[in-house]
Amino acid sequence: LKPNQRLFLTIIDENFFFYCNNVCYKCDIDFNILQKFEIDFPYSLKSKELEIYDVKGYFLTTFQFQNRHFGCISYQIYEFGAGSVRHVANIPKWKRKKSEIGMMTSHNGILYFKSRNALFKATSSEPFQFQKVKFQTSENTHIRDLASFSGQMFANDMEKMLCNGFIHTQCDDFDFDDIIIQTNEYAVAYEEDKLILINYTDQLNRYEVEFQKSQFNSVPQLTLSGWELHPEWMDKFLVKYKLECLPVAQQFDFEATIAKYNFVLTEFQKEYFKNNSRVLQAIDEKIDLSSINQIDLLYFLAEQKRFDLITKLVSEKRLANGSLTNIEMGLFKDAPDLMIFADAMQLSEDDSRAQFAKMLLDRQLETEAIEFMNFSFFDDDLKQKEPKYSQYIEKAHLMADDYSNLCYTCAQHDHFQIFKCIVMKFKNTMKMFMENDEGNPYYDSPVGMACEYFTKNNQIRQIVELWGDVEYDGTTALMMFANHRTKKIPKFLLHQIGMQGKDGKTALMEAVDKDKLYSKKQILQLVSETQLADRDGENVFDQFSYREDKPNLLFEILCSHISYKQYKDLPVEQKELISYKRKCKLIKGNWLLFQIQPDDIEPFVQKTHSLTGMLLKIKECLQNNNKIDECSKDYFGKTQEIFKVISQQDAENQECDCFGRTPDQFEQIKCILMQYDDDDSDQTISVC
Repeated sequence: LKPNQRLFLTIIDENFFFYCNNVCYKCDIDFNILQKFEIDFPYSLKSKELEIYDVKGYFLTTFQFQNRHFGCISYQIYEFGAGSVRHVANIPKWKRKKSEIGMMTSHNGILYFKSRNALFKATSSEPFQFQKVKFQTSENTHIRDLASFSGQMFANDMEKMLCNGFIHTQCDDFDFDDIIIQTNEYAVAYEEDKLILINYTDQLNRYEVEFQKSQFNSVPQLTLSGWELHPEWMDKFLVKYKLECLPVAQQFDFEATIAKYNFVLTEFQKEYFKNNSRVLQAIDEKIDLSSINQIDLLYFLAEQKRFDLITKLVSEKRLANGSLTNIEMGLFKDAPDLMIFADAMQLSEDDSRAQFAKMLLDRQLETEAIEFMNFSFFDDDLKQKEPKYSQYIEKAHLMADDYSNLCYTCAQHDHFQIFKCIVMKFKNTMKMFMENDEGNPYYDSPVGMACEYFTKNNQIRQIVELWGDVEYDGTTALMMFANHRTKKIPKFLLHQIGMQGKDGKTALMEAVDKDKLYSKKQILQLVSETQLADRDGENVFDQFSYREDKPNLLFEILCSHISYKQYKDLPVEQKELISYKRKCKLIKGNWLLFQIQPDDIEPFVQKTHSLTGMLLKIKECLQNNNKIDECSKDYFGKTQEIFKVISQQDAENQECDCFGRTPDQFEQIKCILMQYDDDDSDQTISVC
């Protein structure tokens, strides 16, 4: 049997079965095919469900539960038998399009599998039934890489299942790409150019050797127990780390301890402590426990309601002695003395500290609780409809950025008075932090938050009066209002029309820039800012071009104050949106520039009698798509170069018309007219 056909290894009565592309292969230990069965299972390594980087056949295996064998591909769970396959269930709330490795494992005879953010365990094989399992990870993120080895169950980057069913960790993350082999003694994973061997004693042990992905097929060896690490690779690990064999956790007889303290164990816990007896040994013996085992013992004693033992062990610094950073304090709500955890909470993670502070307040220990009040504590409270602890914000010792983040939470949940109080008391701290952390997009001004979330202009006005109407980077309150609101600008912000920030942005640019609804009244109030450009030379018409919808009405409003230069720079499709009447008015108002920089003359096509000779020349060139001759002359002998000089220099101190033509030049006109009179010409020439 080829390596790429060795999918979903299932061992039944010492026979080896593989399932690939609608065929079940019965093989011996040397992969000689003994028998083939036709099945309904159209999956192979080329299937779209298995489009995983570097996936190999032996990555996919089955797990035993109640004398049956199960495996999963994508969101589907199958039962694999001797020459048969049947679909038994779908994984709930499946979101990924592709399959994953490490979705299923078997531990202590129980089958576990997962979706993105939920863990399940099977409760029955016939019919196949399952239930959700409560779990907690160090970061409360989605789970991946389920694995069972060394008598333990792990998830994510090695988060261990504890005796009470939680998944938890206090150790460093073990970074790897995928776990590819798991046995009773160890697991094998890989990462880039490393092959990683992991086993567990009282702590996780990681060993690694150099590895090339082209060597994948040499990693596994088929045994009567399933896939195992090939002896040649095992020798590489042992030689490198100077080991005779992999370390094994020491065990002791824990039955006497259980009887002594009258512990009541679940079936899971009975199996669990066979491989984790050291946890119970620490109750009577002074031994150093790893952080994982400390958590394990704390949770177990809390579940057994033996707070007397917890108090004793914590007081003796044998538990929670400073090495724990993430404790589920909710398990200790019935403890008679919570302050025994105070030292441990000093180094704990934010969520644990917040939970601890709430428990102290529930016991009227206000003074003790203030020390543990952090951002998480207040953030959770402010998300409630009626916050209970906002009066402690001023007393708590928070970081400067915490106040800005709390303002954001208040704004989101419409707690204006608390929002206003934070701004009033901590505005200097917040301003100093924001100025020192200039350019960080994650910290918004309280004025911006107020404009975005509070609906009443009076609320915005109060925050502007407290905070100020101009930020350290020149952003004005009006700009923030235009960015977040699609309503008429209130009177107390009108004086900021025409102001620009350090980057040259204007309120009109902010109003036009956002891809959402706009207010016609607001745009009309700001349209006088059309002529302003930012530091990069972009104006409001450039901002308009970035919009996906490009509404015609908005463009028409902006064009009411457009300059001739801005008009010239518009793309052709936008010029076509401007009415002939507005174009005509724009060109007449910029007649000299129009002759220097000729453009569309269609507004004048129907009025050829008013066109000068130069304009007729321009029209002809534009209609024929010809390049306008830079030296072409009008009927007065004037060239474009002359117009450019006139437009860039002061006019000479002599009488001249609006085009800079002197009386001497008009003498030439007289000669031309006399010539036409001699020829009795009917042609009429308009002279402006």
